[in-house]
Amino acid sequence: MQYNRGFTIHDNNPFIGDVREMSKLVKKWNRTFNAEGLSKTEELSITYKREYFPLTFTKVFHNKETLNGLSAWACKILVYISVNLEFNLQKIKLNPELVGLDARMFSRSIKELISKRIVIKEKRQSYWINITLLVVGNVNPVKAISK
Repeated sequence: MQYNRGFTIHDNNPFIGDVREMSKLVKKWNRTFNAEGLSKTEELSITYKREYFPLTFTKVFHNKETLNGLSAWACKILVYISVNLEFNLQKIKLNPELVGLDARMFSRSIKELISKRIVIKEKRQSYWINITLLVVGNVNPVKAISK
């Protein structure tokens, strides 16, 4: 079995090569030189460290009630959001051209996502993303607001 930060990749997984390519090997060189009188010493150390998944990734939380039954076009917008939402941001710019839909289908699909509370329109072409369903980054606990 191959180990990767908390989960195990099965030996028979056909994507194991992709995981290896996605991880990167970092070399760290440390060279010191010391000269005292006629004595000279040189020390060279190389440290190899493997970093896994240096790319950002999207967390989609299991919320079957909300996500089941979405139309194909709403799913297309959801995939667009998943791929294009930037790290630790909660809003995204959406319009028919960006998503690759005609204006009528985009409008219908956005209304569907709004009705399921997946997105909420902030202003023209700017939408809040429901981070209880989809997030790129980490969510910190909400602090209580004192009155």
